[in-house]
Amino acid sequence: MKILYVYGLSTEKNIVQTLRKLQCDVMEYPEVQDTSNMDEEKINALVAYVKEHGITHLMSIHLIYNVAVAAYWAGIKYISVIWDAPYLKAYTVMGTLDNIWYSAFDKLDAERMRQGGCPHVMYQPLSVNRENILAWKKRFLAKRRYIHDISLIANLYEDNAHTFYVDNLFANQPLPYVETLCYLDLDIYHYFLGREDQSVNEKVLMRRIDQQIRVTKLVALATDLEKL
Repeated sequence: MKILYVYGLSTEKNIVQTLRKLQCDVMEYPEVQDTSNMDEEKINALVAYVKEHGITHLMSIHLIYNVAVAAYWAGIKYISVIWDAPYLKAYTVMGTLDNIWYSAFDKLDAERMRQGGCPHVMYQPLSVNRENILAWKKRFLAKRRYIHDISLIANLYEDNAHTFYVDNLFANQPLPYVETLCYLDLDIYHYFLGREDQSVNEKVLMRRIDQQIRVTKLVALATDLEKL
């Protein structure tokens, strides 16, 4: 297996570095791709690069149209790592192609894509550096104190499974019971900005303004101001 990693909006190298630690054969495509538009010239260039270097798998964060089409034309697999809530209409159309695989860290997103006709959807929850987490826990356990570490995934809120912005609830509701805050310098979650289909994009936010209002009201009611 020989992987060609293609950069789009994100130029983070974490995935490439991890794959190399796992001794995977990974190359990095030298040209950053537009994530939302198709360019036949760039697709042809990518196909030529794939054939020249004997690439068997293409990979990227988010869905990149040029990469998806290039993989289809070259007859190889394309793995799209879903980071943040995907725009399902775009993902499910491309995902019906047999050579496209999606890796999603959110169970709800994974199930929605399967229901949309995508045959290859892998549910892979977020992971953290286990050694760093254990070392951090040992320091607190030595003091006999309870600790709670969280990696937020939207479907933790089962009652609000189809509502966006519920991370505001998750962050605010426990605060009255918090005695100590600890900053942990780990990349547990990385939010990438700039995509038109993101939940915080202004146009998307206006379409979901009812959900934002609902969550804002719940946040406001989460704390009894008279008791503060």
